[in-house]
Amino acid sequence: MGCEGGSSFVARDMSVERKKVVSVYPFESRAHDATLGLSNLDRKCPMLMYTVFFYRPGGDLNLGSVFENLKAALEKTLTVWYPAAGRLKINENDGKLDLVCNDAGAIMAQAFTDFKFSELGDLSQYNPFYEKLVYKPVFDPSFSQMPLIVAQLTKFACGGFSVGFGASHSLFDGLGTINFLKAWASTASTPTATMELSKLPQPLHERTRLFARGNAEQNSVVPFMHLNELIERGIKSEEEKLWECNFNGMSWASQSGYALKTFSISKETVQCLKKLAQEGGPSNCSAFDVVAAHLWRARVKALGLSCAATVCLQFTVDARSRVAPPLPKEFSGNAYVMASVISTVEALEKQGLHTTVESIRKAKDSVTDEYIKCYLRALDAPQKALPSLRELTLVSDWRRTPYHTVDFGMGKALYAAPLASPVPQSAYFLQHPNDEDGIHVRLGLLPEHVSAFSKHFFNKE
Repeated sequence: MGCEGGSSFVARDMSVERKKVVSVYPFESRAHDATLGLSNLDRKCPMLMYTVFFYRPGGDLNLGSVFENLKAALEKTLTVWYPAAGRLKINENDGKLDLVCNDAGAIMAQAFTDFKFSELGDLSQYNPFYEKLVYKPVFDPSFSQMPLIVAQLTKFACGGFSVGFGASHSLFDGLGTINFLKAWASTASTPTATMELSKLPQPLHERTRLFARGNAEQNSVVPFMHLNELIERGIKSEEEKLWECNFNGMSWASQSGYALKTFSISKETVQCLKKLAQEGGPSNCSAFDVVAAHLWRARVKALGLSCAATVCLQFTVDARSRVAPPLPKEFSGNAYVMASVISTVEALEKQGLHTTVESIRKAKDSVTDEYIKCYLRALDAPQKALPSLRELTLVSDWRRTPYHTVDFGMGKALYAAPLASPVPQSAYFLQHPNDEDGIHVRLGLLPEHVSAFSKHFFNKE
């Protein structure tokens, strides 16, 4: 049986034997116990975000030698990306999170499983077994003892490997994460004797450009206004569980019961949606705008919300090129803000797709330098607990971070599978690994809504 992902999952006792866990320290120290000030965007979610990469090697690679190579490469990468070897701490003066660059190190684990990739089924579909392919440190409420980078190398019985990677969201956003991974991977693919640290891309770790300045105010920032409107309408029920970011830490009740599903959209389907949106609308529209609009409409229909209900779509916008002057491409911190569109269910269902697309485009265009400054100030204000709102649809675009292209010397990944985020009902747009213009949509849905969503989503309106 080969290493390709099969079409169905074979259920049997799934075990992973973890052989060792080691700390990984920078090859050279550049940190000097400096404290790196974080922006409010960095503080928004200090939890570890996990992705599992599946690799089919071309030869019979030894688990121990691959592990030692990745470890040595990570040591050199941490020398340049030295904040990743540090620890978060709560500032005693203002109660906010900062990052201490103290070379406390990352964590790497080595593991083996007698499973084969073909037994996992479709690698793009979430499998609870994936949780065993990542190293999860014990949670520390103060964050001061938690590593910011963790990795687990697991060899499968078929000869394939997985690399389970976790990074604190306080370190990087998606672009920062893939830049770190590519630096690590390129180092692992280069003979140790010829690798020079000066040849690694030199990231910019300073985040002062995105520090909030001025008084905190949420009333003029559209995403916060829309969220407050949903909350004030009494949408929260006693049965719904909450997640909360208070920027002194993060806590949420485990939102059990969500099924993580991946919906594949081909290049041809994207083009069909664009043509549909152009009927009575703009002559051109982006793939993100049209797929986000289509997903929002399909999800609202699938949930069966009342016509009078108010619904909201919020999506991430990269601020790097929108601040004045633009951030340098080497910037390694978080730089995504939220844009927002609001509607009633009745209006959303009656309007054409082109109208929804146009509202998304306008919301995106509204993200200016001044908008971003106001957004950063708004994050300084006291944050309300955010209910698990059915009426809120969240979308994050990861197509500019094609994780499956990360090559540790074993070729491109067969698939790079993100694990559940703190808000499992969020939708993520991933680049299709076998269709550059296709999209994988990863979305958390309650089991009773999966069939209805699939029906509306693939009907193309």
